[in-house]
Amino acid sequence: MLRAIANSMVACNAQQIKLDTTASNIANVNTMGYKKNKVIFSSLVYQQIVKEQNPVLPDKADNIYDGTGVKVAVVDKVFTMGPLKETGHPLDLAIEGPGFFGVILPNGNTAYTRAGSLQLDKEGSLITSSGYLVAPGIKLPENYQQIMINQDGKVKFNDATGIPHEIGQLELYDFTAPATLQRVEDNLFLYTPAAGKIKTGKPGESGFGTLKQGFCEVANVDLVEEMSLLIEALRAYQLNTQAIRTSDEMWRLANNLRKI
Repeated sequence: MLRAIANSMVACNAQQIKLDTTASNIANVNTMGYKKNKVIFSSLVYQQIVKEQNPVLPDKADNIYDGTGVKVAVVDKVFTMGPLKETGHPLDLAIEGPGFFGVILPNGNTAYTRAGSLQLDKEGSLITSSGYLVAPGIKLPENYQQIMINQDGKVKFNDATGIPHEIGQLELYDFTAPATLQRVEDNLFLYTPAAGKIKTGKPGESGFGTLKQGFCEVANVDLVEEMSLLIEALRAYQLNTQAIRTSDEMWRLANNLRKI
C-alpha cells in the first residue's frame, strides 16, 4: 500500500506538469509565432520481485518486476511551422521554412523569435511588437512612401517620387538543435550551448526559409489536440488520486483489524 501511494504520488506530480504545459499551449493559441511545448514521460527504475521474499507468488514467478512510477523526462519545444495568416500589413513577415529573426536586447545580447509582427519606432527603426530592435538594424527615412520586403530579405522603400531604394538586408538564424533554446518572455528564445552552432544566412539560402510580406505565422497549436491532451492528463490525475484514496482506505482497514 505504501508503494501504491508513492507510485501514485509521483504520477500525480508528472500529470500536473502535463496539465500546466497543455494549459499554457491553449492560452497561447492566438500568439503569433508561438511554439508549443510537449511533455515526454519516462519510467522510473523497476525492482525485481524475489519469490523467496514473497511466498504468495507462483512457483514460476522468476521475472516479475515492480515499477516505481513515472517522471517527466523533458518538456520539449516543438518547432514545426504554424499556419500562415494573411494580415495585409506591410511590416508583418512570416518565415516559410527554417530560421529565426534576430532580436537585439537592451543588454546587447541577441535573442531569436519566429514572430514577425514588426513595427517602426519613432526613429524609423524596424522593431518587434515588444519594442526590441530587429537585427541587423534597419532604419527607414522619414519621407518613405512604401516599404517592400522581398523573399530574400532585401528591404526597399519608395521615396516621394516613387523611385525605389534598397536600404538593408534582413538575416535569419538557425541552430543544430533549436528545441534546446531557452524560452523567455515576449515569445523570445535565448541561445544555449546545447543548441549547437549558430548559423546565419539570408532568407532563401540553403537551410533557410524565405520571407512572406503581409503574413504572420500563428501558433503551431492544434486546439482540438491540446484539449484532448488536457482531458487525458486530467483523467490520469484523477485516477492516481483515487488510487491514493483507495490505498489509504485499505491501510486504515488493516490498521483497525482486531483478532477474535
